[in-house]
Amino acid sequence: MENTFQHCDFCSKPITTGQRYGTLVYNVETYEQNAQNPKGVISVHDSEQVHIMCLQCGERYNRENVEKEMNALVNQGFKKVEAEETPLKNSAYYNSMDLEPDHVLYYLSSRQREPQNEYERKLLKQIIEIEKSGNIVEIPSN
Repeated sequence: MENTFQHCDFCSKPITTGQRYGTLVYNVETYEQNAQNPKGVISVHDSEQVHIMCLQCGERYNRENVEKEMNALVNQGFKKVEAEETPLKNSAYYNSMDLEPDHVLYYLSSRQREPQNEYERKLLKQIIEIEKSGNIVEIPSN
């Protein structure tokens, strides 16, 4: 019997026991070399799961796409990456009408979603005004 133990952070599909899924993880690590470990050893001091995803959503965040997006951020000094520069821009997923409200807000603020209605156009206008004033948009999530 399959039991749901988690839901995809992006599409909310259930992830069941025994099912393959993807995660994005942030680790705080140190690398050390010493006499006992001449090739070096990596110690993980803290590990935080950033996102859990069904395989369908996880394929959008494969190593190559994540690396491209992170490199773009680093090259711009961690300024916001414009949607034209992201490899995931034209995905129909971001413009889906089935997304949770916090996902809609996130994708609007990251310019990965085109406003789908008047409410979203107003939201995007507010987001742009907040950013122009030098503030960042904080998006609460479950």
